[in-house]
Amino acid sequence: MMIGTRFHRLVVAEEVAPRRYTKTFVRRLRCICDCGTEVIADKPNLLRGATKSCGCWKKETAGQQAITHGMSRTSEYAIWLGIRKRCSQPTYREFHLYGGRGIKICERWAVFDNFFEDMGFRPTSAHSIDRIDVNGDYSPENCRWATKLEQGFNCRRSRHIYYLGQPFTLRQLAMTLGVSYFTFYDWLVRKDKPLAEIESKLQLPVNALSCTQVPGVPEATHKNP
Repeated sequence: MMIGTRFHRLVVAEEVAPRRYTKTFVRRLRCICDCGTEVIADKPNLLRGATKSCGCWKKETAGQQAITHGMSRTSEYAIWLGIRKRCSQPTYREFHLYGGRGIKICERWAVFDNFFEDMGFRPTSAHSIDRIDVNGDYSPENCRWATKLEQGFNCRRSRHIYYLGQPFTLRQLAMTLGVSYFTFYDWLVRKDKPLAEIESKLQLPVNALSCTQVPGVPEATHKNP
């Protein structure tokens, strides 16, 4: 029996008649909300966290956001909404690339104020949100503002850098050469160091490194002269 079990703000009081759908029945529970309101909730929704209260929690958090941040028309707020949609709305056009792969938005960022406190304003209009670990969640420790060029070196379909004629991703090659991935990424992408300079730093043979061309970027930028 689940009587007395708590689900967020709801405590189960009793089981009531099931709800009938086309080909099945769904068990329902009468619950008491912390605010004192009674509500009938589908058991599956309680178990997966879709139903948290009688509706008061959603009203409170929505009202708090509207009152405190005042940024509903900013690009940062639009980016935050986009993250939530692609992680939690199965009908969203890109859900299969994010929420469908198990990628989530962290609990702290369920509120925009926290997201903005951690990320701040994006540096320029060319910057958007980027996950450092492309298989990780949206969270303060895994996100940064980055340009499309920077993100291009970090996507799941990232182009290879060649070492002695063999293709590697940046992460693979950093491990092979015994260099921190973030240091290697900083040299190649952020600071756009010439490959010859990186070869010299790592004491590699001349022309040991080469890169495939990134669309929209002059080829000479990413290859040794």
